[in-house]
Amino acid sequence: MKPIFYKEDWINTLRKSYGYSYVKELGFPVLSVRSFIFGNRLISLPFSDYGGIWEGRLEVDPVIIEKVLKENSADLLEIRVPSWKTHIISTLLDSSFSVLTRYSTFLIDLSQGIDNLWKKLSKKTRNAIRKAYKFKLKLLFVESLEDLYNYYILYSRVSHEKGSPSHTFSLFKNMYYNMVRKGLARILIAEHSNRAIAGIFLLLGDKWVNLWQCVVPKEYRPLNPSYFLIWESIKEVSQKGFTVFDMGRTRKNSGVYLFKRRWGGKEREILHLIYGGARVIDPLQARYRILSRLWRKLPFSITRLLDPMIIRGIAL
Repeated sequence: MKPIFYKEDWINTLRKSYGYSYVKELGFPVLSVRSFIFGNRLISLPFSDYGGIWEGRLEVDPVIIEKVLKENSADLLEIRVPSWKTHIISTLLDSSFSVLTRYSTFLIDLSQGIDNLWKKLSKKTRNAIRKAYKFKLKLLFVESLEDLYNYYILYSRVSHEKGSPSHTFSLFKNMYYNMVRKGLARILIAEHSNRAIAGIFLLLGDKWVNLWQCVVPKEYRPLNPSYFLIWESIKEVSQKGFTVFDMGRTRKNSGVYLFKRRWGGKEREILHLIYGGARVIDPLQARYRILSRLWRKLPFSITRLLDPMIIRGIAL
């Protein structure tokens, strides 16, 4: 089993969309992220839950890392590693890496069957799913650029509500052609009264599903479309033979964390480890929280023009 993030289809989609260069000297996938605002960094991998290597032995030579950082005029190297890859984490910590951030995810074992999965949901989650069905929400699979744009509008609205820059539509368009059409990704939309009210973006690896995005504008949250979409997704991928549903990287004890914890998955940590670190990006730092509040107050038409430059450099 392996997540999608290690496939060339995913890496090349990021490169094509944001112009990142591929750094191959370290023996695992690394992209060079250059920004006059946030500095130049080497990341494995941007916008991904996991990076580094998934299988095998990791070889880390600080001399080579220093050389690669210098050649790419980069301040630091960041690698995103799941906590159960203990041998990889030990190797990195023994090679002058340090832990920048700890995230959590929840891994749902799909092999136990739908009935058992339903029983493991919290009572609150089961009731929320039942409530969503009472609203007679309709499920739509994104199978055209028109459907994709409807999803993107929802996504960009939610990003603005959160005070976060949004990805470019070109990224979603490239993902549609390079991944959705190849069966490597799945986008679902919830409709109510013939109106798109929420969406979910799944990345499909080797028996491993990653919940990459779930977007619900504030005005539609009372209809519980996120519960509807996630449960419908779990049922569909389970029937298709996938064995792990990964709820995705989340800040521990945040509202999203508490939401994901109620789906019956096993909590695991994801560590962001760095070598170097002249400038690091942490959304919880005071300056970024202030910027986020200001971003929400800017007109949507303005933030959409600035978003591509900002999010390309953040690369979280």
